[in-house]
Amino acid sequence: KLSVQMFKSTFVPQYLTVSDRKFKDILSKAVPDGHKIYEWLDSAEKLKSTRQLTHTFNMMYYFKLQQELWKDYFDLSMTEGIWAPRVLKSEAKQHYTCVSYGRSEKLVEQRQKTIQHQMNRTNHELQQQLI
Repeated sequence: KLSVQMFKSTFVPQYLTVSDRKFKDILSKAVPDGHKIYEWLDSAEKLKSTRQLTHTFNMMYYFKLQQELWKDYFDLSMTEGIWAPRVLKSEAKQHYTCVSYGRSEKLVEQRQKTIQHQMNRTNHELQQQLI
């Protein structure tokens, strides 16, 4: 059985947990003129802010991916008319199933709003970090 700590650590991006040297190595391979990273990141403060900035960019890309996924759910469900039907609780219990299958229109719209809020908040964080 996985502990909560192990579960959480499984989903932490590698660049947040590796040593400073390894972080510089990873970053140097990911950007143009990467060999200059070692000169630029010459203090603990610069490394910390670069890790924070890297994480914020990563979260923006993650939320963008989520936004596209949920938009596809919405578009497919609208064009195909395949919204999840609701089932009476008594029928769900009788057939050992849940009250709904798939995704309801309301759930998809709520998720889209949540993701947009997360993107706005992360974009604001990004702007603050770049000041």
